Amino acid sequence: MKEFLTPEEVAEILRINVKKVYSMLQSGELIGKKWGRQWRVHRSQLEA
Repeated sequence: MKEFLTPEEVAEILRINVKKVYSMLQSGELIGKKWGRQWRVHRSQLEA
């Protein structure tokens, strides 16, 4: 199982639009890290 997820994978798991995931990342509602130009979200952020 992958430890870090792309915004697209997060959107699929949460069943929301990927644009909403990006919005949540930018607002701080969802904690993620930006590696280069790509966001990654640790799986533990979705288990809360």
